[in-house]
Amino acid sequence: MKIRLLETAEQAAALARCVYRTHGLTHHRSWLYEPDRVLALNRAGHVQSFLAEVAGHCVGHVAAITPSFELQENGRPVRGERVRELGLIVVDPTMDASTVRARMVSVVYGWAMERGLEGLIVRCPTHRTDEQRLVRAMGAVPVAVHLASTPNPVGPFRGSLSAVSLYLPLNPSRPASVFLPRSDVDLYEAIYAQLGEMREFATEKPPVISALSTVRVEFDSVRQVGAVHVLRAGPDLKDRVLERVQWLLGGRIRHVSVSVPLASPFTPGAMAEWKGHGLCFSGVLPGYGSDGDVVVLQGLRDVDLQPAEMRLLDPLAKTLLSRSISDWEQSRDMSRPARWLEAS
Repeated sequence: MKIRLLETAEQAAALARCVYRTHGLTHHRSWLYEPDRVLALNRAGHVQSFLAEVAGHCVGHVAAITPSFELQENGRPVRGERVRELGLIVVDPTMDASTVRARMVSVVYGWAMERGLEGLIVRCPTHRTDEQRLVRAMGAVPVAVHLASTPNPVGPFRGSLSAVSLYLPLNPSRPASVFLPRSDVDLYEAIYAQLGEMREFATEKPPVISALSTVRVEFDSVRQVGAVHVLRAGPDLKDRVLERVQWLLGGRIRHVSVSVPLASPFTPGAMAEWKGHGLCFSGVLPGYGSDGDVVVLQGLRDVDLQPAEMRLLDPLAKTLLSRSISDWEQSRDMSRPARWLEAS
């Protein structure tokens, strides 16, 4: 088995056939079925695809993806350029999935190291201990838990599936300051300690005069998931985010992810307010923002969580899950659309 970079139209067409054999037409990234689009994304550097080939046939795929590359300002991605998401793993059903997956991920790891990337973010379903075990063995650390973030129309697990994000440190990150709610400093310190990352926990008050927040929204109406990206935090941060979350949940989106820069002194105060409006803790994504780390929160509507079906291997991951579940249980009444719409 050989692992190759995707570079030609023929390889992109072979990938589309592999995805079809594996998922039919159900893969949520529909552009994987479009060879021209796949090739364009690779040539633009937004996606770097790696193919597993046996006897010249594509039997697997994994990609290093620029986070939220669809969202751009002035022609540039709005997310950090020194981290990548490792995902879009596809393995032909005739192959041993664990073997192919391990080979592909190992090659991506070497590629990312050579290019000086700070880290890889890998999102694993909470019921797939094999995937968690693979990236943990490479040194990945759990940094966030995403409750009911993946629709699950078929399979043995009921309701929407949850996921855990693990961060694989590669090359040293740049020193940074982060602004945290005082009540949560211990939890963030535990995350950064496992990562081996140095952060200065800042406490400065927000400036009296500052530019307003820049917020971008995206959603998938079929999968019923949405995201609120805070690109710049200002004095209107609390209200701007609540307005967008209310709009998404009121529009029958079930899971809303909110990412906010930890480099802003406006973030701690807004987080304290949001908890009272039903936003739950998710975790931290190092280097995910254009100016450093982001904290991730989540808003949920009409979800049926099954904590007993969530299998996490790492004590820190279990701590993150416990915190997220606790927040969700305290705010379930606030996740009803009527309460969200009244909140403003």
